[in-house]
This record gives sequence, structure tokens and C-alpha cells, in this order.
Amino acid sequence: MIYTEVKCRVVTPIISRKDPQTGKFDLTGQSVKGVLHFWFRAVAPRIIDIYKLNEVNKPKSPKENKELYELYQTYEKEKYAGLKLLENEIFGSQKKKAPFGVWVEYNTADLKQLNNGLNISKDLGGRKLNYALYGIIDRKNPVTSYYLVPSKSFTLNFTFKDIFTKKVILSLLKLTSLLGGFGAKTTNGFGGFEIVGPKEEIVFVKKLPKDVKLEKRIDETLAEVEQALRDFIKYKKITNNTPLQNVLILLNKPMKELLDFPNLCDDAFVVVNTEITANNIPDVFFKLFDISKNSKGQPVGWYKALKYYLRKRTKDGSDCVKELKSVLDQPEMLKMKTKHLEIPPALLGLPLQYYFPETKITAKFEPYIDNSENNVGRKQSPIRFTVLKNDNNQYIVYGILLKSNISAVLSNQYYKLRFTAKKRKETLIDKGSAYVNSDWNELVQAIKDFKKMYSSLGGDNNASN
Repeated sequence: MIYTEVKCRVVTPIISRKDPQTGKFDLTGQSVKGVLHFWFRAVAPRIIDIYKLNEVNKPKSPKENKELYELYQTYEKEKYAGLKLLENEIFGSQKKKAPFGVWVEYNTADLKQLNNGLNISKDLGGRKLNYALYGIIDRKNPVTSYYLVPSKSFTLNFTFKDIFTKKVILSLLKLTSLLGGFGAKTTNGFGGFEIVGPKEEIVFVKKLPKDVKLEKRIDETLAEVEQALRDFIKYKKITNNTPLQNVLILLNKPMKELLDFPNLCDDAFVVVNTEITANNIPDVFFKLFDISKNSKGQPVGWYKALKYYLRKRTKDGSDCVKELKSVLDQPEMLKMKTKHLEIPPALLGLPLQYYFPETKITAKFEPYIDNSENNVGRKQSPIRFTVLKNDNNQYIVYGILLKSNISAVLSNQYYKLRFTAKKRKETLIDKGSAYVNSDWNELVQAIKDFKKMYSSLGGDNNASN
């Protein structure tokens, strides 16, 4: 057994609770494993066929190799046979113990109060962070929660069965540090950390010098994870001492087809420089998620401004919110099919809700897939934010746009959205239909166009690179 102690430093506030009903801070080894598992899944399609096992080496009958024959039969029932086998070997399953363990140590003196009732701590920016932290505070039961303060340290204690498992997990930890984080609201840039030691084994500086592009840093880290996974597969023995590499299908190039989950294949993600710089944490999230408007009535915050811009990214160039308002005023237009209601901002996450104070009407949009009456729910935004520092020790913000099963299917296809509209307790529209353009290239182009427009309107474009 190999023991490794990894020192980390908080970059952006880590908000982690085992039970939101109590608000008690609790960053656990299990939650760390969950995050590492997410990024493993994002990398796996780069090196293996996630859908199939290698049929060439499948025993022709149980007599030839009973255990291996049964293993093939078990995984052939899985949609992601290759992925499931590899992740069970690394992260364990109900039948198999994981080859590594992790627990977290932190100083409770380094925790600060996140909120007082409904009010966000002034140390974090107070009301300016209401949008960025939406959903963290239960308005009906606003218990006090806590966060681990930026610049403070915490320790990840790992035990590894072998050196190959260690290399896989530590490389995934580097990737997590670069693109993700621990705890709640990591897609909004919270939970960021950097690895600071032990320097003889692992160190990963998140600072991004002016002459280094984030894309380069990502490529380098991905290469390290890929190599670690290939070494693990080459070394690992499974049922009846069978080499794992004989059962999986190794790829020479990353898979190119659309996958059902966010991933880091070459054609499946785009790095977006928001051009935001800030000298402190409250300023970072204020510039990113500020909901106030400028003199022209347009949102100031980068993310809100993007949503506002997408409102007019409809097929005919109309403002989808104004079109929605006209439909809510005359719901019969939907039944007469005189309106094709298009909601482009839905690409940035579902459910999506609009409230019109003058009429007190609320319209809620949810995913609707495969013509199933009950198939509605949530859809995470394809864009997540990572906060780094530049040479001047300023915070800089990048977006990572991840292709997923609602942001890309086929060119010029539309996803159907279900929406309901209520006026207080009165239901105006139940199971109405709306649409969102699902073309990935269109979304990427829209964000490029938005960046030019945002800069011309006086957006924060003081980035150092």
C-alpha cells in the first residue's frame, strides 16, 4: 500500500455540505472521489472505445474460461461496456473495492460563514453574489452555511494499491484543479484549488503566465492523464489473471462521435476567454454574474449579458422573451400553431424560468426528449468557469464549453422543450411546446459573436492574454 499526502491551497471559496438542512461544512473523501470520477469519464473516450469490449478475446464458451466468459456477458448488457469496466477497475463497484482511498483534512478555523439568514456574507460580496450562489440558500429554511476561505490550505490523504493507480488519480487531480473544483457551484467557478505539494511528487501551479495559453496547459494535462490510464490498463490483470488491455479496445485517436455526457475529446470542448480580470474574489463573481444593467438597459455581468444576447439568436432574429410575452398574453396562439416559440438561452441550462412582474406570470421551461410524456427535468449548462491567476497575481476567468446531449446532435436540429405558465395558482399553459437550436457550431459561433459585441459595449476586456 502506498500512502501519499497532497497539500492543496484554496483559490476560490469551497462550499461543501453533507446536509443542506444543517449547513455544516463537510468536505469528504467520497465527494473528492465523485469529482475525480467525473473527469475520468471526460477523458476515457480519448483512449478506449467506451461502448464495446474486444470480442476477439472473448471465450467461445464457459468451458474455455468461465470467469472471463461471464465477465463479457455481464458488461455486454451495459450501454458503455468499455467505460464501465475501466471505471470499476479504478473507482470500484458494489462487487469490487476501489484500489485507492482518500480522506480530507482541513482546519475548521479556516472556515467562514457563508450567509446570515438570506444574506450572503459581505466578505464574499454580499447581495452581489445572489445570482452566482442561487439555490445554495433555502429561502424557506435559510440555515447558516460555511465555506473554506481562499488562500487557506487543506490536505488530501491518499492510499494506493499500486503506483499505476497512483499516477492515474494524481493526474486526474491535476485536471480537476485546472478545470473544476470541489463542493457546490464548481461550474460557476467556486471550489477552485491548486496543488502545492509535496513538491518532490506532485505540484501543479494554476497561474497562467501571459505567454501561455490555457489550451496548451489543458493539452499537457490531458496527455499526462492519458498516459497514466494507458499504463494502468497495460499493467492491470483482471479475472483469471487476464490482462485488462486484452479486454478493452484501445484507441489511437480520441473518439469523434457525439457522446451522451460531457467529455474532453478533441472536437467536444472549446476554451472561452471571458477577458475578465479582478483583484479580489467578490469582484471575480460580480463581473461574471452581475445582474444589474447599463445605461442601455443591457446586463453588465458577462454570463447574464450572454443570456441576454442569446435571446435574439433566433431563426428570424426576434427577441424570444418578447415573443414569449405575446404568447402568454394570448395562449390560444399555441393551440392554433401560429407560433413556433424558440428559446435560445435554454442552451445555457435547464430548467429556465422567466417572470413577468407586470402580469405576475411565471413561465418555466424543461428538457423534453424522446417523446416521453414524463421525460422532463434538469440540464446542466454546457459552459463551466475556471478561475486562475496571471503574472500580476490577478484573477482571470475562462469558460470551458463542453459539448453534451442537448447542445449538439445534428446540424440544424431543434430540441423540443416543454413549458408551463402560471399566474399565481392559476395554470395558464400546461405542457406547452418550445424549441432550442441544438447545433453545436451555432452555439460556439454565437459565443464568439457575443464576445465581440460585449467588448464593444464596454464589457470588462482588460485581460492580460
